[in-house]
Amino acid sequence: TGDGNLDIADGIRHYGDTNTSISFPAADTITAETGGTERLRITSDGDVGIGVADPDVYSLGGNNRYAAIKASAGYTVLNLVDSNNSGSYLQFGNSSVRRGSLHFLSNSDFVIASNTSNSGTTLTERLRIKSAGRIGIETDDPTERLTVHGTNNDTTPILGLRSGNSQTTINNGAQIAFGFNGTNHYQHFIHTRHNASNNNNAIDFYVCDGTQANSVTSVSYTH
Repeated sequence: TGDGNLDIADGIRHYGDTNTSISFPAADTITAETGGTERLRITSDGDVGIGVADPDVYSLGGNNRYAAIKASAGYTVLNLVDSNNSGSYLQFGNSSVRRGSLHFLSNSDFVIASNTSNSGTTLTERLRIKSAGRIGIETDDPTERLTVHGTNNDTTPILGLRSGNSQTTINNGAQIAFGFNGTNHYQHFIHTRHNASNNNNAIDFYVCDGTQANSVTSVSYTH
């Protein structure tokens, strides 16, 4: 046209391959089709769908922006391919604050980092899963299956378990269960009781009596 733009009523088709096209099915909407099937859509709101016409798949609405990928069969896979030197990561934040990241390092460790001050772009590592499966909280070098780093100046507990029972109630909801050889067989338990008086506040220890399938209330001895 005279304004220097190319105006198209509906779409652009690949010559000799008529089921491959770029289309404009509605105002402010763009789609891409291959094999006669829509593969990608950019909606008038700026949402992006791959394999799905409505990226707001859960109908949350609002001023949110949505991007969705839907598989027609099998798994939905998003690949982040790095250069073998630095790993790959996802970052979260706004235009001025980098709030956190999920990062797979080049040694295959997985790191979760967050912004301590909720300002600026500096992130601090909070959790690491080593490639061998060891988990570290506030440490990048866990030496046990789960290592939690702390100091002698900590002012809060390292671990909080909030499932204790009342002074007279005993059930199978032990705070800690110890199983045998990677199973839940021949278990021992630690179970706590709590109340507002000085009586029957207790930490109870239960030991298996030799029965393979046991619980706190079945074939376990209290100590």
